[in-house]
Amino acid sequence: LPIYGVTMLQQQDTTNPMYGTVDDPYVNARASEVYFSARTRNRQTLEVLERALNGLANARGRKSLILVSEGFIYDPNLDEFKRVSNASRRANAAIYFVNAQGLEGMPPEFGAEFGPAIPSQDVGFAFTSNLERAAGSENLADESGGFVVRNTNDLDSGIERIAKETRVYY
Repeated sequence: LPIYGVTMLQQQDTTNPMYGTVDDPYVNARASEVYFSARTRNRQTLEVLERALNGLANARGRKSLILVSEGFIYDPNLDEFKRVSNASRRANAAIYFVNAQGLEGMPPEFGAEFGPAIPSQDVGFAFTSNLERAAGSENLADESGGFVVRNTNDLDSGIERIAKETRVYY
């Protein structure tokens, strides 16, 4: 079909993961709403981390910043991730992430209340999406020289581990 002098070829690309899906305006609008809400929360958290790290920059020695949160996704489109990483280097501070979700079970899609079993081709996606929920905060911890405390209900041992690492640093 010619549109504005350009001919479009209509192909059936079965390798495209979106092949066969319907372009539903409600679904698209809801996805945009969820994305922008998550992006706003990420920005707010990252800006607070950056301010805290900037406040530590003048203190001498190695510092630690502990973030207790459910985590947030990694969005490479946000410059705030780079700014937090740079601020942690300038402040000589490690970021430690304590995942407040505690002991993690199976993804919610496997629960009986979700409905029938998910198709076998979607099982890997369900586990991956569970890991991606905190990828942004885990990335910051790794980049700054800190580590992640996750999949545990024993907050004390996680904090003790952070304290031991902070004492051993020279």
